[in-house]
Order: sequence, then C-alpha cells, then structure tokens
Amino acid sequence: MHNVFCVVALFALMPATHATAESGKPIVVAHRGASAYAPENTLAAFNLAWKLGADAAEGDFHLTADGQIVCCHDETTERTAGRRLVIAESTLQSLRSLDVGTWKHKKFRGERIETLSDVLATVPAGKLFYVELKGGPEVIPSLVDAITKSDPRADRVRVIAFDIEVVRAAKHALPSHEAYWLSSLHRDDNGRRPRGYDAPEAGFPNTLSDKDLRRIHPRLFACKRRQMLANVSKRRHSQAGMLAG
Repeated sequence: MHNVFCVVALFALMPATHATAESGKPIVVAHRGASAYAPENTLAAFNLAWKLGADAAEGDFHLTADGQIVCCHDETTERTAGRRLVIAESTLQSLRSLDVGTWKHKKFRGERIETLSDVLATVPAGKLFYVELKGGPEVIPSLVDAITKSDPRADRVRVIAFDIEVVRAAKHALPSHEAYWLSSLHRDDNGRRPRGYDAPEAGFPNTLSDKDLRRIHPRLFACKRRQMLANVSKRRHSQAGMLAG
C-alpha cells in the first residue's frame, strides 16, 4: 500500500447532509498532502495530491506570533527545516525564510511554510479540504478571516481538531462549515472512550481487526493509526467517521 493518502470513511447514522457522504462511500484524503512523495504540508504536496486524484486533502495549522495561520504539523520547525523556531513565538516573515522542502529531497529545495490562505487557494472545484487546527481557541479569529476570504465554498472546507473547545469555537464562529472532533478509538484505563461530543460511538471495537478495515475500505487495511472523527455540527447525531493515516 502506498503511504500517500489517509481515508475518511463517512458512515451515515442519519440521512447524510454532505454531498460527499451521500453515496456512503469512503473518500480518499491526502494526509498533509501527498506526503509520501512530497514534503508534508507544502504547496508541492497539496498540488501533487490533486494531480494524483485525491478527493480531499488535510493539513495542519498553527497560529504565529503575529496572528497568521501557517501550515506545519509540529510546534517547531526543527524536523522539516533543520532549524528550530517555535511557531507560536515566531513571525510569518521569519518562518517563511526557512526551507522546508530539502529534507525530503533536493528537488523540493525552496518550498516554504505557507499560510492557510495560500493552501486553500490550491483546492480545485469539487474537492474538499480538512483544516486541522493545532493549539487553542485563540486561533479562531484568524481562522475566520482566512476562510471567509478564501475561494472554496463553505461546504468544501471543514475544520478538525483534537481540542474539543477549539471545535466548538470554530463551529460557533463558522456555523456554515462542518467541524469535527478528532479522538482516539482507544479506551482509557477504565474502559471508556473520551466523551464531550454530540455524536454517539459508532460501534467500533477498541481496536479494528483486518476484517474490519477491509470491510470499511481496502486502502485502510495497512494503516497503523486509527482515530475517530466525531461530528459536532448543527445536527445532533448526524454523522460519524473514521480517519486513518
């Protein structure tokens, strides 16, 4: 299996309200762009994902010291740039001075840390983009500014985060956009899964067997990480999904 895409399998618990879920089929989501072949979270990775035919892409976003939202998975730039800057303590200008492509291959030399607006500008018509927010609710005003000025329609840009308060704040600020909470499928020491979202548990076991993964979608079979995508949009219990990648 090529480690390019993660897959979001959307299971309708009630009649689906999203165009991509109406068929009940999984959609192919490029995790951090086509990150097996291009440096993650760069324009090169996202543009390649669209070229390869992904239905959607996902990127990770942090708030900078000067209130910009930039695309990077880690809290610092050390892993992808070879120089350690803390994103929350750095300006956009200083972050943009870094090369975040060469670590992957010399042909990607010159790839820069991009803003959310830059990334959303790559999304073709009919495609989806999942904005994974890192950090806390302080990112929301900048998120609203970037998304409302972007070209993709509201139903094509979806917000996801591991912090439930961030998801709630995003949904409140952007009611026309879907907002999802990411949570582990694994149970705690008392056998419980984390709660705090509106969607019920989707009936998955603590871990998924090979048979489960094949049933959901063949491309999920070899995935090692399994996470819940629980919908916290306007309609209670409207939909639940699973993100693996």
